[in-house]
Amino acid sequence: MKWLIWKEYRLNRLVLIVGAVLLVAPHAAALVLALRGVGLQVRGGLLLQLSGNLMVSGLYGMLLSQLTLALLGGHAIACERADRSAEFLAYLPVARTRILAGKIALALVTVALIWIPNLLIVRWAMAGLPEQGPRFYADIWSAFWTLVITGLAAFCVAWLLSSFLESPTFSICGGLVTPWLVLMALAFLVWWFEWPEQVIFLGYSITCLVLGPACFAAGTWHYLRRVEP
Repeated sequence: MKWLIWKEYRLNRLVLIVGAVLLVAPHAAALVLALRGVGLQVRGGLLLQLSGNLMVSGLYGMLLSQLTLALLGGHAIACERADRSAEFLAYLPVARTRILAGKIALALVTVALIWIPNLLIVRWAMAGLPEQGPRFYADIWSAFWTLVITGLAAFCVAWLLSSFLESPTFSICGGLVTPWLVLMALAFLVWWFEWPEQVIFLGYSITCLVLGPACFAAGTWHYLRRVEP
């Protein structure tokens, strides 16, 4: 199992490097700006400025993680067809389920390394800011939740497309575009039928929570049944 995870790491090394840069860069920028006296909280000292900056960088890091997750999902299976390693793996005495387990393990570790640090940073930053009203905290966690389910949808749609296509590029683009298409469709329906704006958030949450697992299950099923090459 270890060599399968190592194989997945080597195949997705560039994606993981991009993800690491996108994870660290916003927080590094927040720290540098705070040290230079630039931040949302212009008064109150370095700690207060850093707290304000890190709250923004945590959410911004979650936004950038959509790219990392789409890259990982779209690259997971299709990359083996692009570099012809799928043909080599097809002749090895390794169960397709074990290969799939390696891909899922790498994805879970990557997701944890993206979401958990950003969650802790946002939580710490909110604790370091002056007491705000309940609406402020509700808006922050609502934004965080929206970014989480968007990343889930982007990864799973890209995963599904990756199980069918030979080009990782199209799989990645599909994963990135789908959440925005859902959001625009809901916004159009709200405008057309004059529904309350809260329908957009509720409909988007439900759609992503249904679409994500459904696409992941469909992609997994197709990968296990597909004959490679």
